[in-house]
Amino acid sequence: MENSTPDLTWLIEHILPKGELLIVQSPSCVGRSLLLLDWAFCHATGKPWFGHHVGSGSVAYCSSEKLQGLGGRARAWYTTYESEIDLPVSQTPISFYELGTLSDDNYFIATEQLTEEIAALPETPSLIVLDVLTTDERKARVLAYRLWQQFGTTVLLTSTSGTYDNIVQLIPLEQSSEQRFLLRLPSKYSAPPLQLRLQSVSPSDKDFPLADATSYIIECEGQQSA
Repeated sequence: MENSTPDLTWLIEHILPKGELLIVQSPSCVGRSLLLLDWAFCHATGKPWFGHHVGSGSVAYCSSEKLQGLGGRARAWYTTYESEIDLPVSQTPISFYELGTLSDDNYFIATEQLTEEIAALPETPSLIVLDVLTTDERKARVLAYRLWQQFGTTVLLTSTSGTYDNIVQLIPLEQSSEQRFLLRLPSKYSAPPLQLRLQSVSPSDKDFPLADATSYIIECEGQQSA
């Protein structure tokens, strides 16, 4: 694939640029968190993302969801891809933070605490994910902007609505036996939309405790080569 955006350098080639603040927008419950985890684990391990080269680095993954709720998804990912990566789970450079729901009552404290914890990491993460629930998206954007300004790294923030310049959209497709959605990237990337789907993964007996009997990973239909 030709680089039609020579001014950009890539965290995930032709998908996520380095040092950008991006909004990942979709309705709830369409696989957005799975996609963010997929990108985070690929970056932490250096595993290519469906043919797109991925630069490896450390990740700070900040979620409003309870951390044990992420265990099944993380386990499903490693169960599927453990033969393709060199790092054992215990050495993967990804740090998880539990934010809770951002509100007027906890916003300032949560922002200060998160900023201090990320600053205290042995190395500045090259990817920060804010997978948050909030009653005020403006506050979440301010938090994302502060982290982006302070650490100069790629920051991904979830959103359900609004119009932004740097926006990645996850659009549900028609209902079927499998959940499918379209990944639409910012126009300046000159990249065509990708069709993604959820693939169920049977549990195994190692790595992470499962919250559910079955979890899911992201698959790409008609994947492209970088």
